[in-house]
Amino acid sequence: MSTIDRVIALISLVFAMIAAIAGGFSAFYAWRAVGEAHIQSMASTKQTAIAQDALFSQTRPWLKILSITDTSISIYSDEIGSVFKFNAHPAYKNLGLGLAEDVQFFAKIYVIGAGPDPRQACKNFAKNFDSE
Repeated sequence: MSTIDRVIALISLVFAMIAAIAGGFSAFYAWRAVGEAHIQSMASTKQTAIAQDALFSQTRPWLKILSITDTSISIYSDEIGSVFKFNAHPAYKNLGLGLAEDVQFFAKIYVIGAGPDPRQACKNFAKNFDSE
C-alpha cells in the first residue's frame, strides 16, 4: 500500500469519525427538541383547558330569583314520623349569557335547637300543625 493510499484512508477515517460525532450531536439535539416539544404540548393542553373554563364561566347562565308564588305546605304525621310537603313556583330571570336548561330548585329543612332528641322535636312540631 502506497503512502498516498494511506493518507487517503487516514483522511477517510477522520471524516468518518467527524461524521459519526456530528451524527451523535444531531441525535442528542433532536432528542432534546422532541422533549421540549412534548413539554410545550402539555403546557398548551393546560392552557386550552383554562381557556375553556374561562369561556364557560363567561357564557354560563346566572339565575336570579325574582319571586316565589303558589306556596303551600301540607303535613302528614303518624306515630312513625312526619312528612312536610312544600310547593313553590319561583319566577326567575337569566342574567347570564348562556341558555339555562333543566332548571331545578331544591329546598332543605334544618332543625335548629332541636335538643337531644331531634326526631321527637319534629313529631311535636308536626302535631302542632295538625291541631291548627
